[in-house]
Parts: sequence; structure tokens; C-alpha cells
Amino acid sequence: MPGFADGPLTDLLTPDSLAGHQLDWAPFPTITDRERWARIPDGIRAEVCDDAETAAAQVWPEITASLWQDYLRTGIRTRYEDAHFGRRQQLTALVCRAGVVGTVDDPLVDRLWALMEESSWCLPPHDPQPLPDVTRPVVDLFAAQTGALVALAHQVLGPALDRISPHLRHRMAAEVDQRILTPYRTRDDWRWFGVERARVNNWNPWINLNVAIAGLCVLDDPQSRRDLLVRIGHSVDTYLACMPTDGGCTEGQSYWTLSAAKVCDLTQVIDQATDGAIAATSLPQVVAAARYPVAMHIDGRFMVQHADGGGRVDQNPQLFARYGRAVDNTELQALARHLRDLPREPGTSRQGNLWERLNEIFDLDHLTAEASPAPYRGVSWFETTQVLTVRERSGTSDGLFLAVKGGHNAEEHNHNDVGSFSIALDGQPLIVDTGANTYTAQTFGPRRYDLWTMQSSWHNLPRINGQDQLSGDQFRAGEVSVTGIEPDAITTSFDAELARAWGSEVGLQSWRRHLELDRHHQLVRLTDHWDLTEPYGLDLPLVCAAAPQVDGATTRVGDLVIDHPGLAARVEIQPIPAGDRLEPTWGRQLWRLVLHPETPQVRGSWQLSFHR
Repeated sequence: MPGFADGPLTDLLTPDSLAGHQLDWAPFPTITDRERWARIPDGIRAEVCDDAETAAAQVWPEITASLWQDYLRTGIRTRYEDAHFGRRQQLTALVCRAGVVGTVDDPLVDRLWALMEESSWCLPPHDPQPLPDVTRPVVDLFAAQTGALVALAHQVLGPALDRISPHLRHRMAAEVDQRILTPYRTRDDWRWFGVERARVNNWNPWINLNVAIAGLCVLDDPQSRRDLLVRIGHSVDTYLACMPTDGGCTEGQSYWTLSAAKVCDLTQVIDQATDGAIAATSLPQVVAAARYPVAMHIDGRFMVQHADGGGRVDQNPQLFARYGRAVDNTELQALARHLRDLPREPGTSRQGNLWERLNEIFDLDHLTAEASPAPYRGVSWFETTQVLTVRERSGTSDGLFLAVKGGHNAEEHNHNDVGSFSIALDGQPLIVDTGANTYTAQTFGPRRYDLWTMQSSWHNLPRINGQDQLSGDQFRAGEVSVTGIEPDAITTSFDAELARAWGSEVGLQSWRRHLELDRHHQLVRLTDHWDLTEPYGLDLPLVCAAAPQVDGATTRVGDLVIDHPGLAARVEIQPIPAGDRLEPTWGRQLWRLVLHPETPQVRGSWQLSFHR
């Protein structure tokens, strides 16, 4: 296909390979298949009905022209998003209850019809004009996801909707086609689409998955379904060309579920629709990416945080289960069961989107599988993205856990964090990467790196002559090496040259960072060596999830002791606003322990030890 990259999905999804397939894909039972709905465990059935009762009692959020314009006026995303996502959460809950009880009620039909009446299914930040143009719909992440929601409701509730009016399902299919499928098939000017081999991010697989779900559910003509999958294959190959073959994810653990996991879901949809003839889930990138969540898991819901994601698992654990089954990764399936059995956290929703929720309630294997501890891998190294995680003892969260990254400062959802590290003790993160605040217009604008969460001095990296690292592909780690990644190694270490990450104006000839976890002495050791032309300001800020208690050359953070000989210390407090996306993980504040030598040397070093 002209303008697209060729690749493994293009090779699999050809007109010839799909010619014999009708692609009649129905992943979930219709409302009339009472036997399959009755198999849902009683506890889940009760939960579905409780969620729907709550949804039906809620006010249906109003979406107005002024609410759309609010983002352009203020840069605040959350007010429109709360209404947009609130509508879809209510509808998801009511669709699932309809399936469980076998009837469609007025609250469901009213909300479904209201969704059809929206002028746009996308978000204002993704179509930043005074009001959306209804004649030229924009296919963004959430328009595509809405299309999948409507299409799945069309398929699952079809017979019951037809009894209300045949025009209802006709309208649903027409809206999905006009807003999602026709633009997808006739336009290729969106950056996420992948023409001309443009570098793409998680938008590509996320949107393509939802387009596939929508098309396979509402397109009547088998040839149209085949043509759609061929086009999807070309588009997603652009993402696969960017996807690390060792399983790494530059966008961080939260966005893994919205990137690699979307690729896996898409390949599973393709395999199901073709009765296994295509075997897309066997693609090397898909198989390798199953390593990542296991490697990033610290304990409980805590995960290593890089880029814009969060430091806690906020995904449906069933996603890990179905991914693990698809690629036969038993560790990821064990992690899914570990997370499944944790207490439900206040303020979290189990509904998600309709695709996720239906997968969850119909996965009897996952719901009824025996409990399992987390895998707690001892060492994981991702060479392509230069990320290392290592724990003091494999198979348990007890002891020290160290995560380090190299990389560069033009990664997707980038923070300026080349050479950053984090440390947990007994499963509790204490020296941390904070993640990102609640998104606003600034988050993805020219002033992104004015935000404190994006700056290198908030990523456990030195501030050199008053300057932080710079953003851009050229600001990267060099000469990266790791040792001791064998299971029985006494010491595992990471070493890198970081000088390029600050640029030339700092006067930095070399900044060599060495981090090691020493299992014999039960400590993490950090050594920085530098060579500066003129040192007039040098400090090392460490971001702490508990209040640092300074006592001379020793500081205690929770149960973690930091020995910092020759370095004075001061403590700063960083408030976190109420309701911010950081609050569920870190509470209302973080601390920064700022270490600095009395007299910076042109050539020098410091060494810190972290231990119980």
C-alpha cells in the first residue's frame, strides 16, 4: 500500500490470506444466549448489577458547546473529560447489566441515544478548534474507543434493541461508520496513522484495535471487513517497526497497557476472526513485550514508574491474564492472579471501557484460577531501552529493589530522566520517579519542561551549574553497560556516561554514573564521577516518598538508610494538589533530599550507600 511501511502484519494480512475468511467475529454472547450469561459467577453478577444501579442513579453529564470551549480558554482538560468518560462509564455498566438480567431498560436506551447525539466523540485537546466540525469527524483515541463501545453494544444487545426499534441498531451502525470507519478508510493525514514511515506512539495500536473491533462488529460485507484488516495491518506495522524487540517500553508501565497490550489484543482479535489461521500473536514483538510488566512490578500495586504513567497498577488484571495466555507467559498470568486478589482500592472503577469489562466478566479461567504469588523476578535487562530492574532476592519482595534507566530525552511521553534510578525496600518505593501531574494543555505544549515532574532534578539526577538535562534525541546516555544479570550473581551493576544529556553549555566533560545492587552487603551503591571545566554549583536531589530524617552524613527515609559522606543535606517539600493524578500513589506531598558538597571540585566524585 503506497505510503505505508511494510512489515510482519502486512505480510500476514494480505487479500489472498484473508480471501477464504468471512471474519464473522463475535467475541461475546448476545443477550439472548442466556446459558453463557448464566455462567458468570454470582459475585461478579452482583457486582455488575451494583455498578449499574450506581450508574443509573447518577446524573447524565451534560456536554455543551461552552464545555468544549473550556479547554481552549483555560487549558484544563479534566472538566470535559469528566463528562465524556462519565457518560461512557455509565453506559458500560448498563450494557453489562442488560446482558446479565436479559433485558434492556430505558436508562440504557436513553444514554445510548444521547451518545449518538454528541457532535464529536473525540476530546477537545485532540481537535483544538472552537467547536467540532460534524462534517469532518476526527478519529482520536477516545472517538475510536467510543466507536468500539457502540459497536460491541450493537452486537451484544442486538436482538433486544431490535425489539425496541430497528432504527436504533441502524443508527448505531451508521454513526460508527460515519464517525470512525469511513474516515479511517479514506484519510491518512493523521500522524498516528503511520504513513511515510513516520514514528508513531501508543495512539497507533490503541486506535487500530478499536477500529478493528468496530468494523468487525458492524460491517455486514465480508469484503469490507477483509479490506479493513489489510489496511490495519499496514498501519500497525509502522508501530511494530518502532516497538523494541526485547520487550521494553519507553512510555512506562501505565502506557504499556495502552501500547504493547493493544497490539496483543489486536493480534488476538485477528487470530479469533480467522480461526487461528493467521497466528498474529506469535509476532516476536508481541511475545517479548509480555516480559515488561513482570519486570516493572515491585510489590502489591506498586510498579516502577518511567515517563508519564503512574507508580501503581491501575489496569484491569484480566488484561495481564489474557496477554499471558495469548503468548504462553506463565509469569504474567501469575502477576494477574496476584493483582486480582488485592483489595479493591477506594475511588477506582472496575468498569473501564466495554471491551475491557466484557473481557473481564467472561474470563472464567482468570476469575476462578487458584491464587498465586507475584513472580518477583530477580533481574530484568532491556538493552534496547536501557532499563534494568534488580531485586535483592528473587521470588520475594523482601529486601532492596533497584530500577535504573539510560535512554534519551526524546522518548514517547518523555521526561528528562537519562540515568535516573529508583529504590524500594520490602516492596515500598522510597526513592522514586513521581510520574506526571494531571494533564493540562501545558503537558503536551512548548512549556512541558517547565513542569517540575518533567525535569531531571526531580528524577534523582544531579543539577550541574544550576542546569537540568535538556530535551531532545541528542541528549542521551552513552557507553551503557550492565554486569551481573545472571541469576546467581552477587552484584548486579549499571554503568553509563551521562554528560551528553546536559548539553555543552554546562561545561561538563564527563559524568559517569555507576549503580550496583550488592547482595552480599545488602545495599545499593551509587557512585558518580565527573569532570567539569568550572564547577560553581553542584547538588544531587533525591525524590523521597517518606519524610527524610537527616542526621549529619546519614539520612533515613522510612526504613531506608542513606549514607552520604562529605555531602551536606537539606530537605524540600513538594505539595501535591488534592485530586491530582499523583495523589493516589504519593498522597498530598513528596520530599526532596538535596545533597551537595561543601566545595565542588573540577574533577570529583561522591558515593552513596542505601541499605536497611
